[in-house]
Amino acid sequence: MNSEYIIYIIHSSAAPSSPLNVTVLDQTPTSLLVTWVSPFIPNGVLTKFEVTYTGVSSVNPVPDSFFQPLYITASAPNTSLAVQQLVPYSNYTISVRAFTSAGPGEPSERIEDRTEEDGTCMNGACQSYTPRFRLCNYTVQLNSCPVQLPLYQ
Repeated sequence: MNSEYIIYIIHSSAAPSSPLNVTVLDQTPTSLLVTWVSPFIPNGVLTKFEVTYTGVSSVNPVPDSFFQPLYITASAPNTSLAVQQLVPYSNYTISVRAFTSAGPGEPSERIEDRTEEDGTCMNGACQSYTPRFRLCNYTVQLNSCPVQLPLYQ
């Protein structure tokens, strides 16, 4: 007897594996663009990703909350997110975890990256040149060192 059978497998969701290749693609003084690859084992339909970032160090004055983890989410299937309102020239640790209907998976490996300088003097140390112009007397100021320019007529 030759019969065909159709077998249905009902699979409930489970927590996904960790996202892979977490990377910062772009930095500004106040933001980091974080990207990642979806988990190799999703264990169901991915619903969202959660990016955790924590301040590590800064040359700028920071509030105590700088060192507390903060969380932002991106809806799946997005695999990038801009972390914004950061402190210029500061180090942050970043990790990502995926969610299914069963809940969160394990976080990715943590990476550390730094926001860019904003071109101002921080705690008395100048990090880069910031031109400032006062046209009333033709003085140009670079890194808080006044330079007199000759007036040409």
